[in-house]
Amino acid sequence: LAGNLFGQNRINEAKKIYERIVSENPDFSPAWSNLGFIYLQNGNAAKAKEYYEQALALDPDYEQALLNKAGLLIYENKNNEALMLVRKVLKKNPKNEQAMAIAKRLKK
Repeated sequence: LAGNLFGQNRINEAKKIYERIVSENPDFSPAWSNLGFIYLQNGNAAKAKEYYEQALALDPDYEQALLNKAGLLIYENKNNEALMLVRKVLKKNPKNEQAMAIAKRLKK
């Protein structure tokens, strides 16, 4: 539901649902990662980083959290660090199209 709400640009509603999910199931890394994405979209990079790190502490190989954190690092002009995360994703999943696109952009 939260993902659908986010897709409909109903960000505040999606955020509330993700917050409820992490309060009821704090070990669910996708909800932490999605919350981080929402915070970054709203300009709160510090909170986004905190939530991405929580997602990755729960699942260090969670591809979307790695890519989201790479996006945050790009936002912070830390392209080399971002590329390291993208390469980690591509090592595990060489066909990840989002990771391939980010790597291509960062290598320019």
